[in-house]
Amino acid sequence: YYDMANKMVTQVRSLVVSANQTVVPVIADIKEREPQGIARFYQASYRLVLFLAMPLFVLLVLGAPLISRIWIGHYERAFMAAALWLAAGWLVNTLNGPAFFAYLGTGELSWNVRGQLAIALLNVVLGLGLGALFSGAGVVAAWGLALMAGSVLFGISFHARNGIPLADLMPAESRPLALTCAGALGLSFALFSFRAIEASPVIFGLVSLALSSAILYVAWRHPMRRRLAAWISVDLLGKQTSAPGP
Repeated sequence: YYDMANKMVTQVRSLVVSANQTVVPVIADIKEREPQGIARFYQASYRLVLFLAMPLFVLLVLGAPLISRIWIGHYERAFMAAALWLAAGWLVNTLNGPAFFAYLGTGELSWNVRGQLAIALLNVVLGLGLGALFSGAGVVAAWGLALMAGSVLFGISFHARNGIPLADLMPAESRPLALTCAGALGLSFALFSFRAIEASPVIFGLVSLALSSAILYVAWRHPMRRRLAAWISVDLLGKQTSAPGP
């Protein structure tokens, strides 16, 4: 069940990370031409990743019960627990990805190494402690906590080194989306705790659909959605214009 949940979460994460890692050569070029522009480029990259990753991971958690029924044939609590911890850990890791790739682009690898070492050491320490207390569930929780704690080092250190306020980790334009996602998760967790999904799976499914629709609506009204659509249309128009005629 852990392996299934891990593959589900990492497949979704790869949609964001595979696109974001292409900024490494861009940042290397900015460092050579205009070093002061690195912080601005990072902030633009981070806002885009935040806009994409936050609702994507929350929607994944809301849809995990349905995925469990499709893959396993029934609602499996062990699968859900693993999915929740892995989604939390990889979300934090993904949000700190722009800082990680910015360090790669500038060639400053010390904090990347420290963050990876922190993840490894915390995984061992927390895994032994929580595993002894809560068995396999504790080991899964330990990995999620270690991943979050170590990944935060990338972002915090990058902000400190470049004079970027930590408040920029949650830009004003993304706060309505963040509140909507947090509210959806809070209500979903409340239903989990009362085992509403097992007692009334249809009602839980309708509630999850309503929460997902609310997240998508707020994401649709997000300014970044309009900017992203404009970038895509300009890119497609440029390709059409430069294409050879018949």
